[in-house]
Amino acid sequence: MPQRETNPFSYSLLEYVLLGRAPHLSPLQMPTAEDVEIALYALETTGLLPMTRRTVQSLSGGEFQLLLVARALAQQADLLLLDEPTSHLDLGNKKRLVTCLQNLVAGGTTILFTSHEPEVVAALADQVVLMRGGQVLSSGALEDIWQADRLSEVYGIPVQVHRFDGHRYLTWV
Repeated sequence: MPQRETNPFSYSLLEYVLLGRAPHLSPLQMPTAEDVEIALYALETTGLLPMTRRTVQSLSGGEFQLLLVARALAQQADLLLLDEPTSHLDLGNKKRLVTCLQNLVAGGTTILFTSHEPEVVAALADQVVLMRGGQVLSSGALEDIWQADRLSEVYGIPVQVHRFDGHRYLTWV
């Protein structure tokens, strides 16, 4: 899933998500009823099902981000590569997406993603690579890497790591 994508065509959301089924179709084959069900489930999972008939161009930035995720989900891949999957999302949609990705991981899907949002990394990752300026600063298990000194180096400011109710939080000082 790319971080940004432009689309000049007036696809409906359902048509756009069905593009994710292309790897499962032979050349010139139309999507089957099963493909449509899978696409509708992906739209439901991302909260876009009520907007199925809207066009891609009518979406906000956050809605389009969810649509990109729905298209990726429709592929039913064992490995998802996601570039900034929560960018442009409001808090409610970010929570919806993180929960969806957590469920995929629990079901055996591997997710490799980039993020500038520490709360998303803390909620999803078990292995982390911390980078700054294109250089790897540290990598390893989240428990070992998610430390205030390492994260301060990444962000270039003093930060503190907090735990509350089983969640990790990062604050700047």
